[in-house]
Amino acid sequence: MKRTIFLAKEERKHAFMDYIPTVSQFCYYIIGLLLYSLIAFIVYLIMYVVLFPLLFLGVNMQTVQTEIHPLLTGLIMMFILIRITFFPFFILENGFNTFKSYRFSLAMTKGNVMTLVIIIAIVASTHLLQLGTEYLGYSLVSWILSLVNAFVIIPVVGVVMSIVYIDMMKAYKGGEDPSLIDNII
Repeated sequence: MKRTIFLAKEERKHAFMDYIPTVSQFCYYIIGLLLYSLIAFIVYLIMYVVLFPLLFLGVNMQTVQTEIHPLLTGLIMMFILIRITFFPFFILENGFNTFKSYRFSLAMTKGNVMTLVIIIAIVASTHLLQLGTEYLGYSLVSWILSLVNAFVIIPVVGVVMSIVYIDMMKAYKGGEDPSLIDNII
């Protein structure tokens, strides 16, 4: 990721060691992943509480458990993931801690969610094509698309996200330490 950030900023002269994250950056990143997992678990539980009244309205429990709950939880978590997707960039480029990186990611993506959804949909289209061809039984086409995903799309995602990050940072008009409450919604 550091290399793609440097390339997006058109900085080409860096030593090999500049691309390796420090121990603290690695630890902040792992803490960020654990925090995201905790957020996902909390949203998962809250959605069960919110959907509980559906059982009294006569909706089948199996339907709530296997269809409604996963769909709504997935949509909410997708929104949260889009908002905090840039936290590793702040850790790697600026050396921020996990919580400050989360706050900056929330502040920077405020108002840019639809743009990010479109970018992610374009980048993910090959994966969606792969799933569709696999579902329809075209295993050879699915296998070819799997190779394209593994060797082309996944590396391109890092570059695309770095470019988006650099462009959004150029347009960022917030403060040096954004507050969490002002940038959640």
